[in-house]
Amino acid sequence: MEDRITLLHRVLLWVQMVGSLVFGLAYFFIPLRFTDFLGTTLTDPGAVRSIGGFMIGAAVGAGFCLLVNKWSETRIVTYYLITWNLLNGVGLAYNIWQENGSMSLLVNTIVCGLMAIGYTVVLWQHHVLKWPIHFTFGQTHKPVHPV
Repeated sequence: MEDRITLLHRVLLWVQMVGSLVFGLAYFFIPLRFTDFLGTTLTDPGAVRSIGGFMIGAAVGAGFCLLVNKWSETRIVTYYLITWNLLNGVGLAYNIWQENGSMSLLVNTIVCGLMAIGYTVVLWQHHVLKWPIHFTFGQTHKPVHPV
């Protein structure tokens, strides 16, 4: 496969950039108002601001990936985004299941799950993920023997 990012990857990066920027800025600048609006139980503004900063970083990373448009230069950010979406979705789902989270976060949970699946497909498209499940991060390296 060529080194350019795929259409699916571009769409995922745009959704990630816009969503993370909107939520990240709201969490960062109006943390308690925004969490009250969402109906969450978060009450520590510092913790909410750090979540917002993390999301702003994800938006900036996704934006730079869109500018570069090369798989070889965007794969590390893609690994981060798949991890973020997977763990965020699992964490939100667990909070909803424990009745600590608001059902308004159900949409966010579903979107995170779909984004994680989408990024997994991107890894499969670039032959990083193979079936049966096998990751190939970078090239295979030959063992180095002392001279």
